[in-house]
Amino acid sequence: MKHAQHILPAIFGLLVFTGCQSDLQSVGYSDPDPCAEEAQAHIQDAGIMPDEIDTISLVVVEGGGLGVGPFVTGVEAWVTPTTCKENYVVVMDEFCRFERVYARGDCKLP
Repeated sequence: MKHAQHILPAIFGLLVFTGCQSDLQSVGYSDPDPCAEEAQAHIQDAGIMPDEIDTISLVVVEGGGLGVGPFVTGVEAWVTPTTCKENYVVVMDEFCRFERVYARGDCKLP
C-alpha cells in the first residue's frame, strides 16, 4: 500500500504531498517528509533539470501482511515534469538510498 505525504517547498520546485504525519509515525518515520533531500539529489543525478519540474510527490511504500506491519519498504519520488505528459519515478529503499529511476508514458530520461 502507498501513502502520499505532506507539502514541502524544495530547491527544484514545489513538492506535493497529501496525508497526515500520524500515518508516517505509524510506519516508523518521525520526519514528515522522509527522503525529501535525498530525492532532490537523486533527481538531479538522473539529469532532470530544476526548470523542467512542475511538482514532486513523495510516496511512502509500505509492506506487511499475515499479521505483521505495516512497515516501510521504501520511498518513491514521483516527478511531474513540464516537458512531457507523464512522470519520472525515483525509487529509494527505506533508508533513502537510490535503487532506480524510470520514466512513464511519453517521458524519456535524459
